[in-house]
Amino acid sequence: METLSNLGLGFGLVFTPVNFLVLLVGLVLGMLVAVLPGLTLVMGVVLALPFTYKMGVGPALILLTAMYVSGTYGGAITAILFRIPGEPMDVPLLWDGYEMTRRGDAALALGWSLVAALVGGLVSAVVMVLLAKPVAALALAFSTPEFFAIVFFGLASVVTLSGASLVNSLVSLCLGLLIATVGVDSIYGAERFAFGLPFLLDGIEFLLVMVGAYGIGEVLTRMSTGFSGDAAAAGAGEGRFRTAFPSLSQIFRMKATFARGTATGIVVGIVPGAGATVSAFVAYGLESQYGKRAAGLGKGAPEGIVAAKSAATASVGGALVPLLAMGIPGSGATAIILAAFLLHGIQPGPQVFVSSPDLVYTVFATVFLGVVGMCILGFFAIRPLCKVLEAPEAIVS
Repeated sequence: METLSNLGLGFGLVFTPVNFLVLLVGLVLGMLVAVLPGLTLVMGVVLALPFTYKMGVGPALILLTAMYVSGTYGGAITAILFRIPGEPMDVPLLWDGYEMTRRGDAALALGWSLVAALVGGLVSAVVMVLLAKPVAALALAFSTPEFFAIVFFGLASVVTLSGASLVNSLVSLCLGLLIATVGVDSIYGAERFAFGLPFLLDGIEFLLVMVGAYGIGEVLTRMSTGFSGDAAAAGAGEGRFRTAFPSLSQIFRMKATFARGTATGIVVGIVPGAGATVSAFVAYGLESQYGKRAAGLGKGAPEGIVAAKSAATASVGGALVPLLAMGIPGSGATAIILAAFLLHGIQPGPQVFVSSPDLVYTVFATVFLGVVGMCILGFFAIRPLCKVLEAPEAIVS
């Protein structure tokens, strides 16, 4: 009862006029920074942080948390419609979401992504409220062997996603590891593969590689075909631009996929430093191994969208658990939220549940409202964004 009472207090604080306006602004900004390829969610939250200096701690946390929640969905739109991931977490959506767009089912693909985001977000928010302290204690027990196991599992997932060519997958894996080692080592401070160039000392941004590999490659492919073919055909017909949500029976038949994706997002999100990207890839890998339609993944199967998107959104609740209960950010965005706490003289951790429960439950309430608001905003954004495909493809690309 105390938890419900505190959560009610949090909702009451968020619904005050100023805080609710801040929530709406955060949702819109989060969606925008995620939709625009190259402007990452974390970068957007970083850019918003200076504007919270003059705010109270409550509105500041509401703004940044709302941006965090909304930003986990925005990139799905560009990934599904244009094969350009707005965020690294949206890369798995290319393999099935864009395939559905090519065959004329973009609206349905976006509908599945909205449902997955709603389910994953709300379930993780409930888990976040009910199990914050116990789950945070479990995450605190993680040490070097557990982190190694998670990284090894992520690399091993490449094998399951390799399709017909294991060699191509291993080459891509090695190239990715090579790019990731560029810059100054975070532990020993040694310079690696910078070749004396100062701009390489900070490393190569993961999102730049993803946008370059998928976005530029797709544009060049379309240019080579004269901007004609599948994408143009997929945009034909008025029915192409309607919002199409799956039926309740279809959603129920995919309950196992929803459960796997959401559970993966929560568990991986709790691990400090993992975040939505790792959650999405791990969930997609699990679905490719244990899903009923595993063979159909990568060919336009809704299961791929549901697994990746439910995990990415569910990671928000998971990542906030170690932040609030231990003061350890679970992702890049929560590291910025931690900075907002510290700027206002508050140290997240076990004591914050005693000294400032109103702030903790304000964040919890923001997550609940943010997930619902994100889906409403995404629903109304689908149709105008689908209309963009009516423009000449050379301009869109």
